[in-house]
Amino acid sequence: MDTLTDENAGSLVLAAVEGSSARFHVTGSWTIRHASNLEKTFGEVSGTGFKVYDFCLEQTSMLDTSGAWILFRIIGELEKKGAKVSFSHVSDDHEILLSAIREASDKIHNFSKEPEIHAGFLKRMTKSLHDGLLDTFRLISLLGALVAAFGRRLINPSNFRLASLVTHMMRTGLTAVPIIVLMSFVIGAIIAQQAAYQLSFYGAEPMAVDMVAVLVTRDMGVLLTAIMISGRSGSAYTAEIGSMKMREEIDALKVIGLDPVDVLLFPRIAALILVLPILTVISDYASLLGAQLALWLYIDMSWEIFLNRTRDAVPLAYFMMGIIKAPFMALIIGLIAMSEGLKVKGSSESLSKHTTTSVVKSIFLVIVIDGIFAVISASLGY
Repeated sequence: MDTLTDENAGSLVLAAVEGSSARFHVTGSWTIRHASNLEKTFGEVSGTGFKVYDFCLEQTSMLDTSGAWILFRIIGELEKKGAKVSFSHVSDDHEILLSAIREASDKIHNFSKEPEIHAGFLKRMTKSLHDGLLDTFRLISLLGALVAAFGRRLINPSNFRLASLVTHMMRTGLTAVPIIVLMSFVIGAIIAQQAAYQLSFYGAEPMAVDMVAVLVTRDMGVLLTAIMISGRSGSAYTAEIGSMKMREEIDALKVIGLDPVDVLLFPRIAALILVLPILTVISDYASLLGAQLALWLYIDMSWEIFLNRTRDAVPLAYFMMGIIKAPFMALIIGLIAMSEGLKVKGSSESLSKHTTTSVVKSIFLVIVIDGIFAVISASLGY
């Protein structure tokens, strides 16, 4: 017999060879005390080149977690090279330890072969479809719970948490006004300047007012506001609910008899629905102010001309079309933020992942809603 290590404690002995198959005796003490010697065994066995390995533990005197882990490192290296590995004559105590190490090793190293590219693509597509349907059902369920909570408020207004609603309206609306005004002002000025520049080739610079006014009041004002709120308030709501989920505060609310939908979700979404139309109006005026300033500096257009052309270009229906979109966008932002927050598991990695997912989904669906309203308004002739 050929011994692959010369240590009495903890060694692998080559017992038999049949073609490309080999049997090894796991002898001695495989414990942390002999870890340095066992590491040598790891390198020697991984280079033997057999296709089938059988490790016999009949002569193993002691085996602890460190020894079992090193043994599985050897097995993992062999399996990555395509070899088949098995155990024999394993005692009950050793079997329990090896089973635990095998499970941990599979989770960490995942020695299984990579799936073929087509099978992997199909699997990912199937999983994405399944997750999408599951998220859709989750959003519908959450919407139903919110409608039920709203119904309970109508039946018994004394349970309405006005202080919580006002607090979230201030956090979502009042503190967002500066960034909304700044963003809308700058974007309105940029659109007006670019429109005036392009129209100057046709001698129609004053038409830039009509273009900016219609674009801002119908689409850009509410869309930019919703996107900003998605990244600002939506992510904050996801992080808050996710942190509560991690600390089991939501479970604690259920234990003391409080409904998390009533206490946490309804006030936040109601605040979003109420403040987003107001922020949209502020965004519209800020964008028009930026556009007026840009046109005054670029083509020397007076305030009177700008206001008169804006009034003629924007009927009330256009302005209301932008305002009507806002509550629907707020609702979808709140639903996605709460849904992703409730999906957070007990780790900071999960929290960051779902917060990012919340922002991406919210922005995408906000744009989809804007497109749906554009089709509806075109069908109605507006």
